Amino acid sequence: MRNCGTMSHLPPENIQPTRPQALKRGPLRVAKRLIETFSTNNRQRHASWATKSVSESTLNHIRLITIGSSHYCEKVRWGLDLLEADPESNVYYTEDAHPPVFAAFATMEASSGEASMTPMITYTDENQNQSVSASNKTVLYNSADILEKFCSFLYPIEHREKIRRIETYMGSRLGATVRCYLYHVLFQPHNHEVLVNISTYYSSSIERLLWSRMIKKGLKRGMSKVMGINNDSAASSLRMIRSVFSDISRQLQGTDGNKLQYLMDTDDRKVGFTAADLTFCALAAPLIGPPEVEHWNDLMVTKEILNLRSELRETLAGRHVLEIYRKHRFGIRNIANNSFMIDKDGKEKRKIVLPKTVTRDRLPWRTVLTTGVAVGAGILWQSGDIDPLFKSKL
Repeated sequence: MRNCGTMSHLPPENIQPTRPQALKRGPLRVAKRLIETFSTNNRQRHASWATKSVSESTLNHIRLITIGSSHYCEKVRWGLDLLEADPESNVYYTEDAHPPVFAAFATMEASSGEASMTPMITYTDENQNQSVSASNKTVLYNSADILEKFCSFLYPIEHREKIRRIETYMGSRLGATVRCYLYHVLFQPHNHEVLVNISTYYSSSIERLLWSRMIKKGLKRGMSKVMGINNDSAASSLRMIRSVFSDISRQLQGTDGNKLQYLMDTDDRKVGFTAADLTFCALAAPLIGPPEVEHWNDLMVTKEILNLRSELRETLAGRHVLEIYRKHRFGIRNIANNSFMIDKDGKEKRKIVLPKTVTRDRLPWRTVLTTGVAVGAGILWQSGDIDPLFKSKL
């Protein structure tokens, strides 16, 4: 992978972790209590929902805690979907999707205060003597580590080191810059509705209601500080995004002028689909908008992102994202024919990724929930502006 050089104003990939004390003060303390009252993180999908040929007693349930719209979380979600699609695998999972910031309530609890980042998984590891959480669960919260542990087939041993280098490159050069650029655009006042819709996909009702109000109550300013989002970093991020797509396009260009199928392929060596392809495509997906992931199409209403999407889709790298999602998002390893379904009229249509979530609302009655939020919101607004909490590096 070519070194793009150092650009000023690039946003950090790994943001400062949330301090437990920050969740116990002011508006966040009230929000946490309301979320814990009206929603739960303890429900899981029934094992029968995962079609498996292995015995139900041997199934290993994984809880995936995410920011629902995060492309880093999509990377792990994709890997776990591959495992669940394999009838010989003993893995099935439940996703708890949260809005930004609110996800820390769940991750801090799951890791016993050790970590606040997503994606995070908890699971029972019979071969692991040590456990982070008090409930005898093992906790992992690095997307590359999670993917390699559970999807080792994506890391063929002879290419493992190069694949991991590509993952690291993509995390800092693409993951962080896509996040910065998109938030910079979505933080504009006229994009408020799109921001809320995307950020609260598959969240609980209480989280959506609170987040849609708190984003204007200093939450947006705090997120900008922590993630280094400003005009300069957004401009540098956009330049880096184009540079990465240029790099990947060159890597996919065969000497005969035709596109190589996979990132690890060469003219005389076919490696196939690996974590390198999955990582690049997952991190690039919000910009490219593969039709298999429906909620990212909401970004199309913003002119800046629509124009960038059209530009990037014309590159070899952009075409690669669309091809890999079509061929590999729904099957194990290389089941290209599993990417389509037939509708009731016998016509072929593309599948849509449906995160494996369950309802987390404690109360099914929206009117009751809304009333509770109205009361809690009054307390919340009296708690003052949320922005000062970020001064302690929330």
